[in-house]
Parts: sequence; C-alpha cells; structure tokens
Amino acid sequence: MQEREYQYFLAVSILTMSLTPLVMLGAEPFTTFLLRLSLFKSLDQGLRIQTEQLPSEQEQALNDHLVVMGYGFNGRNLVKAAKYAKVPYVIIETNPITVRQEREKGEPILYGDASQEHVLEQAHVENARVMVVAISDPASSRRIVVALRKMNPNSCIFVRTRYIHEMEELYRLGATEVIPEELEASIEIFSRVLAKYLVPMPEIDKLIGELRAGRYDMLRRRSLTEDEWSSMHVSLADAGMSTFQVSPEGELVGKTLSETEVRQRFGISLLAIRRGGQMLYEMTGDTIIKPDDTLYIFGPPERIQEFARKAD
Repeated sequence: MQEREYQYFLAVSILTMSLTPLVMLGAEPFTTFLLRLSLFKSLDQGLRIQTEQLPSEQEQALNDHLVVMGYGFNGRNLVKAAKYAKVPYVIIETNPITVRQEREKGEPILYGDASQEHVLEQAHVENARVMVVAISDPASSRRIVVALRKMNPNSCIFVRTRYIHEMEELYRLGATEVIPEELEASIEIFSRVLAKYLVPMPEIDKLIGELRAGRYDMLRRRSLTEDEWSSMHVSLADAGMSTFQVSPEGELVGKTLSETEVRQRFGISLLAIRRGGQMLYEMTGDTIIKPDDTLYIFGPPERIQEFARKAD
C-alpha cells in the first residue's frame, strides 16, 4: 500500500512540474481576463486608489519630459537628479502602496503596468524626450520597450538590466541605451582596485571610458551600413556632446570666447550657451562667458574632461 501511494505521489509531482511552464505562459492572459470581470474590476479599482490619473496641474507639465518606469533604488535616484536639474518627470509604478505614499508627498506618479498602452497614455509618453525602464524583470522590460517604441518612435529609451547577455535583444527591440548592472559593478571594482595602486584618477577615468565605449558599442545595433558610415564627412565615433556649468569662481568667468581658446587649447567645440533659461546659438568671439552659464560642448570625452578640470 505504501509503495502504491508513493507511485501516485511521484506521478502527480511529475505531472504538476510538466504543467507549470504552460500555466506560467497563460497566467498573464488569464489575469487580464479576470480583471475585466465586474467583481475583480471593482477590487482592482480599489487597489488603484484613484492613481491612474495625475492632478491637472501635474499633467499639464508633461511635455518634453522624463518618464521613469519603476520606483526602486535606481528610479528614486533618477528622480532626485531630475529634481535637481529641474527636468519635468512622471513615474510609473506597480506597487499601489508606494504609489499612494508618494502621491501624498506630491510626486507625479501613476499606478499601472508600463507595458499597457492606456497607462503609457496617462504618462504622455508620446511627448516625452527620455524614458527610463528601471525595473528588475527582463521579460517586462522587453515588453515595455516594444510598447514605448511603438508609441514614440523618436525618443531615447534607457533600460537598466542585470546581465550583459540581455543587451543585444533590448537593442533589437528599440532601446537607445542599455546599462547592465553586471558591467557597471565590474567597472566600479576595477576603478577602486586601480585607485589602491595609486593610478591617477584621470587615467582611471580614461580607461573606464574606453571600457564602457568598447563594450556598449560592440553590442549596439548599427542603423547605418558600412558604406554609409564610410561616406560620412564627419566621424562621430570618438566624440560626443556634454554640458558644463560655469562656476562663479571659475577661470572662464568674464572672458570672451576668443580669450578662452576652447578649440585651440582643448580641441573641442562650443555649440551653444544656456543663460537664464535662454539658449544662445549665435555666438561670436566677443561673446562673454558669465557665471552659471551652461556650455554645450562637443568633442572627444577625454578632452571634455580635461576642459572641465581646468576650467572649473
């Protein structure tokens, strides 16, 4: 009798293990179906606690804004940076308790699944400049990237992921930049080890820049063919744009552009100046740099870093 019971137990265990992948595949459609029923819809609405829409004054600010999906450690730090830089933003989070708490603090936060179009519509992703997927579920991240790219083909989509091997698929689906924690952790260890051996910080920064560029560029999907790249008159492979805020005590204050000799000394180009909320594009050699000006600079990263160190 005990032998027969054991065989029954073993058979049931094998059967349930075999069915588990099928149940997982059908879980999302099944829950979606349940939420359409009146009973579950009322329960779901109770959980949402009126957080599917933003107050009108917050919603009106959503243009050329930042969308943060996931309000964990990375999402919170990103929001802090957005506040500091006075960048308009909106958050999408699936934890109703977190949403209620942050909404009470005045945060522009929405409750919902960021892979659902109706949730993204509430965040006005079609008008966003940058969107950041800062969640830990790879499958959800892929679905969100697809939905974002469908609704906003021209925006920048940044994705945080855990492993390097997930990068290629995310780029294929439409991500602009993918930041793997695995690589960033190795870079942090790498930089601290070199610092212990008294390697100068500029050299460490240069090596980190090369490591990031080499690893990311290797996995990033090209949008141009080799012939198209070779026919371009300007090579952008080793250059990028950065911003630099002029310190009131910096050596640039009060100097004209001719006196700074940015191009001659550092090999970089000054594209524009933001001053008091206004952008200055038409500059001459007599244009004077003032305190708190934000300079938009184009050139090789190591030259930009050298300029920032000497001019700050």
